Amino acid sequence: METEMFIADVRPTDYAVIVETSGTSGVCKQVPLTHSAVIRFGEQMCFLIGDNGSPFYNDRFFGWFPGFPSVYPCSGITRIALDARENNLPPILDVIRAEGCRSAYLVPNEIEDVSQSGVTLDEPDMLEVVLTGGQPIVKNSMRIIGSLTKKIVCRYGMSETMCICHLSADGQGQFQDHCVGHPMPSYHVRVVDDIGRDVRVGVKGSILVKGDGVFEGYLGDSPKLRAIKTKKDVQLTVHNGREETNIVGKWSDEGRFNQAAFTDDRWFQTDDVGFFDSAGMLFVDGRGSDAIMHGDEILYPHWLEQIARGCPAVHDVVIVPVKDPVLFHEICACIKPSEGFQDPMSEIQTFMSLQFAAVPHEECSVEPKYYLLFDTFPVNKNGKLNRRKLSRQAEVLLQL
Repeated sequence: METEMFIADVRPTDYAVIVETSGTSGVCKQVPLTHSAVIRFGEQMCFLIGDNGSPFYNDRFFGWFPGFPSVYPCSGITRIALDARENNLPPILDVIRAEGCRSAYLVPNEIEDVSQSGVTLDEPDMLEVVLTGGQPIVKNSMRIIGSLTKKIVCRYGMSETMCICHLSADGQGQFQDHCVGHPMPSYHVRVVDDIGRDVRVGVKGSILVKGDGVFEGYLGDSPKLRAIKTKKDVQLTVHNGREETNIVGKWSDEGRFNQAAFTDDRWFQTDDVGFFDSAGMLFVDGRGSDAIMHGDEILYPHWLEQIARGCPAVHDVVIVPVKDPVLFHEICACIKPSEGFQDPMSEIQTFMSLQFAAVPHEECSVEPKYYLLFDTFPVNKNGKLNRRKLSRQAEVLLQL
């Protein structure tokens, strides 16, 4: 009531936000999203959770697209998130019960935590739906059906595409590991071989997607900004760290997009590997690159390796993913130790533990869980490091 209203020169096709993601090279890429795209994603989320007006528990990071504030503008339902500044956060189920939530977004490791707690929800408090995603989903996540929620909806998507596919299950027997269901309306999905030909049912290949929600391209290194004209005497203040500025801008494409992520006929290359079954259901096995899918985070090993190489006891290091039943991948540091250290393993573990700040949730840490010593690393016929073979060797040594 105390703020004078004004109408800004902003259109649905203007860019509202830039979401950062990671590419196969490990360099963060910038995904510009329009106002229209933000609303489209909010509508998708409302569709998936079956919006009935009750509060929606979603404690995902605001900077990760599933946590970006897009549901409220579309439906007005209350979003419940925890205050991470508190050291003693209440249990998730206590929050859900106290706030009267009927839907929740839980990543698989959160589902595992609440499942292992042994706590259940009575019928009046039971969730109508748990939405999950961010990594390949396995049957263990379905155990909460009937005790915490009436059904689970798995979503498959990314910042560049929003939600591509979804699968709803109200019983454990309806679900198969890594299944993400059928494409969303207005989305088309292909699975192709190395030369771009569609593969047969049951054959794994690279996943391509096309649809109304797919972005136009990554933002270039030098995006231009142009001022938005506002009503006279009305100022908007943008907080930028410790500095403040009264400049307001919006992004202009002007040929700044990087089109390398698309095929010539505009199919987006997801870098994911999967296959279709005979019923047209898509199964996603994970990234085709060297990415480590650590819970809902996608990590690229090169920067972790740079940190580890700062330890005098490390002659060489390769960070690889190893299997984990909850997080899908755990982080394993394969080390060639330097000479002259009586206990290189202790030196390395102590060094690495000092590089990572304490976090409130153990699963958020990207410090390697496992450390293994090697004399040599496997290479391919071209003499290049074979990360996948090293990952398999690590799993054998760890008996995973």
